[in-house]
Amino acid sequence: MRIPDEKFQEIKEKILRPEGTFHIIMSVSNLFGLENVQILNIVTGKMVFLLSKEGNRIFFTHSTPSVGTRISEVDISSLNNAKVLGLTFTWSPTEIHFYVGEDGKPDTLIHGIGRKANYEIHVTDQGHLLKIGGKGIEVIGLSLDIGGQRVLSTSAIKSWNEILETIKLLKGAESDKGYFYEVAIANTIFCLLANGFEVYCKKRFCELEQEGIKPQEEELTSRFFTKPERQNKFHVMFREEATKEGISFTKALVDKRKIDFGNWDQCKRAYNKGYDIIFGNLKTDPVIFEKIQDYIQHRNFVTHVSFLDETIKMKSTKKETTVFVVKTVDQAITEFEEFIKDLHNGTLEAR
Repeated sequence: MRIPDEKFQEIKEKILRPEGTFHIIMSVSNLFGLENVQILNIVTGKMVFLLSKEGNRIFFTHSTPSVGTRISEVDISSLNNAKVLGLTFTWSPTEIHFYVGEDGKPDTLIHGIGRKANYEIHVTDQGHLLKIGGKGIEVIGLSLDIGGQRVLSTSAIKSWNEILETIKLLKGAESDKGYFYEVAIANTIFCLLANGFEVYCKKRFCELEQEGIKPQEEELTSRFFTKPERQNKFHVMFREEATKEGISFTKALVDKRKIDFGNWDQCKRAYNKGYDIIFGNLKTDPVIFEKIQDYIQHRNFVTHVSFLDETIKMKSTKKETTVFVVKTVDQAITEFEEFIKDLHNGTLEAR
């Protein structure tokens, strides 16, 4: 399908959103005589929209970092006498649908419901597509470096799931070293949880923009640039430098560590100011917020002092208490999991 460049760019800008509907009217011409053909290929941000034909089936494929790759198909055998086809696809974080019929004849409409694909389509920072995996193939981790520069890495939610898989491996390990082996494993898990929190929050913050959620740049500027910096127009120079590097203002804030996602307060304010995602509005019990901050502080302590420290200070309780890491680690895993799950769902609802 040939679309003028100017019109194609307009489509890319308008289709970059978490949910929507796209309708195409196309002449059938010799479509039925072609076995395998790509009808439409749109890459916008980190979102992918593909229409392709294989035999008598037309496939709609949709991919985003937050949800993964989904596919819907319809069999168009019954439409072989049509001269003009209408193709409509809809997408949202929860589902995709695909409709094909003879244009102007609703009674010919065929509906395909989306399903999870057995492969993943990823978009590199240069906008190139990579198809990873397939039937019977499990991909655990993913990264791609070109010329010493990282151009593709695992999505936020997959990075978090990799942390959980790593923790399962550690918990299944055995040693004859006794109690302090258990202490070392527990503290290692606390570090993994805190690091996983930081990596997820940082990656997801950037993904939102690439999935069509426009960040509130003025609010971010007000929060993460000091008053003297703003008075001296440092934020303007910062934006200009980001433009020269070919990245967004938001991505530059993350890459240049203007926002520290390992700091609970900065992370919370970044989501609030940037995307109106308020941690306090998530389903997570606020008590867990306080406990996660204790766990992050413990990560900082054991990293710089000792992985054999037996206890963790819990300031989140009404009266500061000290608990044993070995007895607390399972609860910490559950609490981090609950928070990340709720935050991820909250980002899927952002508009």
